[in-house]
Amino acid sequence: MKLRTTVGVVCALALAIIATPARPEQGAAEGGELGNGYPLRAMFARDGRSEYLDDLGVKGTRAGIWTNHASVNGKVTLPLARFQPYLSGGVGVLNANAGGTRLTVAGRFSAGTDVALTEHVALFLDAAYLLPGGGGVATDLQYFSFGWGGKYLF
Repeated sequence: MKLRTTVGVVCALALAIIATPARPEQGAAEGGELGNGYPLRAMFARDGRSEYLDDLGVKGTRAGIWTNHASVNGKVTLPLARFQPYLSGGVGVLNANAGGTRLTVAGRFSAGTDVALTEHVALFLDAAYLLPGGGGVATDLQYFSFGWGGKYLF
């Protein structure tokens, strides 16, 4: 599978750690991602992600956090035949809505693999960690996102 411009759709499951000093909490949510990639060299690419998670709720409460995250990432791929493992990292913005909108800068780090089905179609698995910066509720929210989906290679 050659590196090509890609467009993909992802189903995502996230496990959140809301790291407030007083009481760490955990929650889970489902969501989705849209992504695209553009090859720069044989092993390097630029990858764009937009992720939405619906209600990172905390068990036992009615509180929920809805998130939108968009980032631009660098991606290093090991170009094997059908399986292409990769590492990526980048920066973007996180919009966390929990009774009010909070916008902050966030880093995204991920590892995964692409599996080529045909010359133009691939499946992939992705595990990502989102680390927000700044202040407020968005800074306290860190989460792991596990994604799977398909992509089309132009």
